[in-house]
Order: sequence, then structure tokens, then C-alpha cells
Amino acid sequence: VTLPNQSAAQVSFSTRRVSSGILKRFASPRNIILQKHHRHQGLPNRCKKSVQWRPTQWQLGERRSSLTKMQALTFTAADIKDLRMRYESADVDGDSWLNKEELRSVLECTDTFCLSRHWLPMEQVEAIMAQYDKEGLGRIGFDQFVQLAGDQQLLEGKLDEYLEAFQGIDKDDSGFIDVQEMSAFLERLGSSKSEIQALFDQGDLNDDQQIDFTEFLGLVRARSLDLQAILKYLALSSTQPEPETNGVRAMEVVPQVGSVNVIHGKGEFDAILRDLGRPMMLMIGFQWCRPCKGFARKYERLAEEFKDITFLKVFGEENEDTKALVKAMKVKSSPVFYLFDASGTLISEFKGANEERFRANVQEFLSNATASR
Repeated sequence: VTLPNQSAAQVSFSTRRVSSGILKRFASPRNIILQKHHRHQGLPNRCKKSVQWRPTQWQLGERRSSLTKMQALTFTAADIKDLRMRYESADVDGDSWLNKEELRSVLECTDTFCLSRHWLPMEQVEAIMAQYDKEGLGRIGFDQFVQLAGDQQLLEGKLDEYLEAFQGIDKDDSGFIDVQEMSAFLERLGSSKSEIQALFDQGDLNDDQQIDFTEFLGLVRARSLDLQAILKYLALSSTQPEPETNGVRAMEVVPQVGSVNVIHGKGEFDAILRDLGRPMMLMIGFQWCRPCKGFARKYERLAEEFKDITFLKVFGEENEDTKALVKAMKVKSSPVFYLFDASGTLISEFKGANEERFRANVQEFLSNATASR
């Protein structure tokens, strides 16, 4: 596989296998429970191979209880088993610990692929090691690895997904993302220019004013970019919506006051706008939009507070009719809000998950409505 702007001789990738690839699985190392047992018995951690021992049920329970509550809630037994396999695969010297080089390899790979060269700066690896290596030993054990995974420090996904996301932003197919391409993409997702510039500076490790594929992987690994959100947005953008509905149907359900009413298409919205006869607020968001998710509960509380206005909400990617509404409203970023008066006339439009701005627009509208009576 040839990556963007790289020859096959420069960069390739290895599919991760239990017995082959960059991360090779060696003989199962002695685990942390065994080391605890040795300490209880006065034995050194690095015991002779002739020592045979199996943990009791109580000791297994003690081992499981050492995981934090967050990790216990985050991972199933199958997840822990997968993490154990990933940990053992990274432990290339079989000493039951991950040193900096071993940690670097596991951080640079997903479950399905590794690039053939290192791309994560050692400074970042050392910073991550220091975060979990509380005793300053220059290594981490499985408990710390589970905590690291719970903090979403590991890459997940397939190479094709990362390439699709990268190439979706790299519009000129140059093999690099420049700041203009980054801005053009992220502004549609509601990011400000300052946020985009800060993100670009974070990713541009060599200060060449462009982000290559490995730097892009670094941004995703740091959770500065959401891979699945990018893929969903690209899928939505590539889908041509069906012709807009004419809104001739009657309003099927009267929206409730004091709560958020989720609607499911342009035809439903047009019917409500025509028949409701009272002020109305429409929020257009997307299920993969982080600011939209963050504002959801605030929007519900605002609906309870401003009962002179009916609150509606639509997820733009739900179906073809919601996509038609997004197109009709010319949505460029999310979340976006539209405030209509009782006659169905659009009074104001404002963007962003900003409660102060939201309140200012609503209060101005209500003040003007009161003054005009």
C-alpha cells in the first residue's frame, strides 16, 4: 500500500497478526499477579522458569479489583482479553512490562495495521510514559496499560478509514493538508478560526506549513480529530439528497411546550411552521457533532425556561428528508439555530454551542415581541 505522497519504498504498512508483522506475539509473559505472589512469598519478581503457580480465585478477584471504576465500566471481559493480547504482543522482550520503545510501537499501531517506520515523536512517548509510570521506573505494567486504553490513548480502526479521512480533507490530492484545506473542512463542523489554527499548529510537527499522513495520524491518536466524525461527514457530503418535499401534508402531532420536540424531515417541519401559530426555535445538529452533543442538555433546559417558544430539533443526517431540510436551510456548520415568529417568518439565525449567545437572541426576540403588542 502506498500512502499519500510517499513511494512504496518509503512507507508501507504491515497488517498486525498474532505471529507476524511489526508487533509479534511472543510467549505469554508472567503477569502482575505472579509478581505480587512472589512478593508475598519473599521471592524475586524475575523468578526461575521452574517455578509453577496458578492464581487462586481470590487472587484473580484481587487482580480484577485493581482496575479503576472507570475502566471496569468501560471494558467488558472480552475487551480486557483483547487488551491483554495487545499488551503481550507489544512486550517483545517478554519481561511483563512495556518500556518506552515497546510503548511507542503499540501507540503507533492499531489492531489491524502498523506503518513500517516510526512516526510518533519520542518526546510524546516519554510524556505518555511519565503520565502512567507513577513510580518513575521507565516502564508500565498491564494495569497502567488498561488505564491508558481507558483514556483513549490507543489508535483504533483500519488503514483504509484513515486514508479515506485524510484524502477527504486533502482536496487537491497533494498528499498533504494545508491550513486552507483544514479550515475549509473544519469550519463546516463549527470550529472557529483560532481553534483550527491551534489544531493545525499541533499537528504540524516539522513546521513546514502542511500536515502529512503520519502527522494526521498523530492528531487522531491524540483525539484532537475524531476519525468517525470525519468519515460520517464525508459520507453525508457525498450523498445527494432527494428532491425537497412540498410540505403539503398536515401537521401530524402538535409539538409540546416546555420540552424539545425531535422531528424527522423537511415535510414535517414545513407542516409545523405553517400550522403551529406560535414562536418556534429549530436546532439543526448531527449525531457525530461534539458541540451538538455538548449543548443537548442545555437546549432541553432552555426549552423548559422559555415556554413562550416551541423548541424543535432535527438530526441532519438521519434520512433523505432531513438532508433535504439541511440543504434548504443552507446549513454550513453545526449546531445552528433558527428562530421563527408566530407567522412562520424567520427572525434570526445563529451558530455555535454558546448558551450566552442563545439567551441573548431569545431575550431580544421576546422583548421586541412584548414591545410590539
